[in-house]
Amino acid sequence: MQAQARTLGRQLLAVVEAILAALLLGGCRADDPGPTPTVPRATESPRPSQSMTAPETAEERDRRLAGEAVVTYWAVIDELAAHPDRDLGGLTKVATGQALQQRRITLASYRMDGWTQTGAAVLSAVQPTQTTQDSWSVSACVDVRGINFLDREGTSQVNPNRPDSQRFSYIVTRGQGALRVSEDSLEGKPC
Repeated sequence: MQAQARTLGRQLLAVVEAILAALLLGGCRADDPGPTPTVPRATESPRPSQSMTAPETAEERDRRLAGEAVVTYWAVIDELAAHPDRDLGGLTKVATGQALQQRRITLASYRMDGWTQTGAAVLSAVQPTQTTQDSWSVSACVDVRGINFLDREGTSQVNPNRPDSQRFSYIVTRGQGALRVSEDSLEGKPC
């Protein structure tokens, strides 16, 4: 009886081993070479990722900073128009030449008339182009929908026919270690 039990145990073990082997090797075929490794060929170049993009050149950086100078120029104008008690000297950080003089006159006129700005301009499609080593022509769409000018009584002084947005042109120049708007066309065209 013990001999029969051993034989039965060996047969059962052989069946279990066969089932395990079939399960483990079920997807394999003798003629299947297996998975093909996917190693890039030497002629292929990897796709650029953010970590692999080329660093900004000095020219690209200056062009970007010229565009940012126009955005900052508008932010300072908005801030000074919204707070008539603030010194207009802050304009010298963002403007020079014709742009500085024109904005001083405009802001002083608002203050004399008792106007206060609410809201801010939104700039888009800022397009700087270098014209000389230290000068850039910059155009930008300026959206003024969010801006209102209120008089002392709180009455809006905005012309109801004012365009919502217009493209303006600026000249940005490098001087005294900073980029500033030196010319403001003051004449807008449709964006």
